[in-house]
Amino acid sequence: MKTGWMRRAAALGIAAALTLLASALVAGPPAAAQTGGWPAACVGLNDVVEAHLGNHGNVGIYQRAYGAQAEQACQNDHRADVQAAFAWALGGAGSAPTAPAPTGGWPATCLALNDVVEAHLGNHGNVGIYQRAYGAQAEQACQNDHRADVQAAFAWVGPATGAPTAPRNLRVSVAGNAVTTAADPPSDGGGLPLRGYRWSVSGATSRGGSVASGGGSFSVYVDDLNAGVHTFTVAAFNDRGDGPPISSSFTIDPTSTPTAPRNLRVSVAGNDVTARADPPSDGGGLPLRGYRWSISGATPRSGEVGSDGGAFGVRVEGLNAGEHTFTLQAFNDRGGGPPVSSRFTIEARGYRDPALQAALTLLRTVDPIYAKVIDALTTTSYVFDPLSPETLAAYVPAIDTIAVRSDLRWERTEALAALLAHEIYHALGWHAGNSRTREACFQEEIFAHRVQAGVWASFRWGLGYSFPFVPWPSSDLEFDHESAYADWLDGAVETSVRASSGYQEQCNRLPR
Repeated sequence: MKTGWMRRAAALGIAAALTLLASALVAGPPAAAQTGGWPAACVGLNDVVEAHLGNHGNVGIYQRAYGAQAEQACQNDHRADVQAAFAWALGGAGSAPTAPAPTGGWPATCLALNDVVEAHLGNHGNVGIYQRAYGAQAEQACQNDHRADVQAAFAWVGPATGAPTAPRNLRVSVAGNAVTTAADPPSDGGGLPLRGYRWSVSGATSRGGSVASGGGSFSVYVDDLNAGVHTFTVAAFNDRGDGPPISSSFTIDPTSTPTAPRNLRVSVAGNDVTARADPPSDGGGLPLRGYRWSISGATPRSGEVGSDGGAFGVRVEGLNAGEHTFTLQAFNDRGGGPPVSSRFTIEARGYRDPALQAALTLLRTVDPIYAKVIDALTTTSYVFDPLSPETLAAYVPAIDTIAVRSDLRWERTEALAALLAHEIYHALGWHAGNSRTREACFQEEIFAHRVQAGVWASFRWGLGYSFPFVPWPSSDLEFDHESAYADWLDGAVETSVRASSGYQEQCNRLPR
């Protein structure tokens, strides 16, 4: 700790040392200090001051007392005083000086400093020279002459500037072949405003750029990177240059999530829906784990189906009437791929597909009894459905729906009417509460075939059929009708039904 006389001597010495600066007004460049040049360090300045005052025993006093810490000790004693006195040059507000100047006060302006220096040098004619020459602009003129010199001499007093430190807390997040990076601003901006950040990606993919910053944090998104190991590097910069960088390594996995399933098909049968899709064109380089599906709208449902890489298929039953959307995505060990969707509608009970409604209208003309039966089945729906190839149509009691195989939509109306007559007989039996035994099943099929044949007989002449198989039936459905008609003519309907392996399988499941 410096004694009071040391502080006073140093304070007075700083002012005396500035005579070298002020002499530039009348005698050109500042004279060299006794140590061989204008002092840029506090200890150098103190030694010049002490020597100038004749206190030769105090020259080097900080070095002897503090050794390697001499400069810091000197600055600790003088920084606030010098900042206060030379705030006009150093850009700081400072505080009141602690030691008086020879003229009765520490000079706080350039003019006061110049007058003290000139008086100390004995240049009394130069005291007030700026005021006389520049009037109201005297202070500014003095500062214009001396500011740079004072700043250079006392740079240790003001805050030092430099490049910022490294950004902090660098985070790197990888998603697919893209990376999102973020970092907090440097802890030290170098005494200057932060201009921005320079970043680079090296390794399997080379990229780079800069991001402007208002002193805030850093963030950048980089996509379309190649598979492999990368290093992300970022450094902050200000007007003095770039600070030290910070880096983090990451890997872009060559695998990815699968692409979307292809060719999604959704078919409706009453209150049920069947969805099918082909597998993705690209599995992402990994085995396909399965599919996730969901139904939104009037009846929310969802589920997951495993897969060995094959196609997707699921049937969902008991949906409410209304609009729905079926959504499907494939997934592997990397996650789910993009979804594909299809909208569908569950009609209210009693819905009739337009093509089947036309067939029902035609069926009413065959016999009044059909009109009464159709009107009685008010809750029965008539729809097309992707049934199995061996099934032309079926009545589904659980949803009170007559389903016709989807590819029969383009059949002639007459052929559809005869087919519906067969299934309407089944629906009527179910609504009437007919017995569910093996023999009752056969009897119901026998009468349904006779109804089918009878309806077809009413249409066949108008379609050009003058005898069984003349002309040859134009479709499998019409061929089935012709066979039933032929059995009906021959009295062989019961024999044909009981001999059918399909009906045997269907009816033999029931109790005797």
